[in-house]
Parts: sequence; structure tokens; C-alpha cells
Amino acid sequence: MGLDVVAQGRLFDGLVEVACHALSQSAHEPTSKRQMLFAGGDRALTTTKTTSAAIMHFLKATAFLLAALSMQTASAIPARNGYSSTPDCPVGRSSCKPGESGVLRVPEMRAMVDGKPSEKIGHYIKLSKAGDKKHDQQMTFYVPKGAKHCTIKWDQGKKRKFVVNDSGLVRIYPTEPSGAESVGSADFTNWPQQKGYVSHLVTSVECQEKLSLLLSLDSDGSVKMEQDATNGWYMEYSC
Repeated sequence: MGLDVVAQGRLFDGLVEVACHALSQSAHEPTSKRQMLFAGGDRALTTTKTTSAAIMHFLKATAFLLAALSMQTASAIPARNGYSSTPDCPVGRSSCKPGESGVLRVPEMRAMVDGKPSEKIGHYIKLSKAGDKKHDQQMTFYVPKGAKHCTIKWDQGKKRKFVVNDSGLVRIYPTEPSGAESVGSADFTNWPQQKGYVSHLVTSVECQEKLSLLLSLDSDGSVKMEQDATNGWYMEYSC
């Protein structure tokens, strides 16, 4: 189609949102639950089917998703460029079976305001620290049910919007309990100057269906990055 990997990834994400909207309408009707896996095994939809209206919603969603899948196959997008479910699609959480694995990208990012995450959801990494003034973030992944091994990583693509001033050392903390010790760190310092694609291992964490982590700069500095199919935080999981 003449689109690069990032553009195709964003288009796929948009198609998923449209499909989720159609499915969410059918999910409000009384039914027996049915599970439907996206091709690729990374997501599952729990939806319903008893009325003709529900069936139509389901067919709409399937058509959009098949179009997105065929586009991905034709353009040979790497498997690790899968996108995570969003809160706008609450039925989009998946489950996985033993032996399966996958990748979740572009986590929810919320600014921390007075010690609490804001209601506004973004996808950029925006962290800063200047003395006592800090701009921390909370990131959230929606992890497939049944995942046993979860690893946090970050990467930078050949094309990127990525700026670090002074220190880029980021500490990662559990959101609960309050005051918990760091579970890992990621040092973004000096990496914007490096050319080409690079992936960085951060830490392994206990899998949870909704996994939220607090991000905070360790020293004065700032980190800004636009997250997409080849840039930013991501999670690898296996079941």
C-alpha cells in the first residue's frame, strides 16, 4: 500500500478501535459469552450473540479486523509490532494458552498530579525533574489472562522523535503499595544520538491483567519520546 511500518501500525490500531466500537455495542445486549481470537493469537474478544443486531455488530468488527490483518500480512510487519488493548475497548483484553507469546506496545501514559494519575490518557513519554519539581508518569499495560512471564523493554527505531536533556535515568516502581522499592531502571541518556534501531532490556515483572508502573527520573533532566510501532516502552510476555 506504500505505507511504512509506523503508518501501517497506526492504521491497524485505528481499525481495531473501529471494530471495538462495533463490538462494544453488541456487548450491552444480554447473551451467553463467546471468545473470539484475533489471528496472530495476541488478543481475544469476549462478545455476545443472541440477537440479529448483535450478529451484525460482530460481522462489522470481523470485516474491519480481517482487512487490517491482510494489510499486515502483505506488508510483512514484524510480529513484535502488535499493539496493546486500550481502555476504549474493554472487551479487547485477550487470553493466551500455554506455549503462546506476544508483545504489547504503546502503553497508556498518564501524568502524575499530586501523587495521583491524571484522567487524561496519552501515549508520549514525558518525564522531567528539576530540583523538587518532577513530572512523573504512570504507564499501564493490559496483559492477556494466563501470561506467566512478563518482561519490560524499550526501543528506538530508525525514525524517531526522541530527546533527552541531562540525565535520562528512569526508575520504575510498582504503583502499589505506596513507597515500594524500584523494580528496575532504564537509562535513556545519550541514546538519541545513536543511529539505527536498538532494543533495551529493562526488567522482568510479575504479570497482572492490568499492570501499572510508576516512572520517575532519578536526577535532574528530561526525556521525551513519541511512542509507536518501533519506539518506546513495550512488554514481551509468554504463557
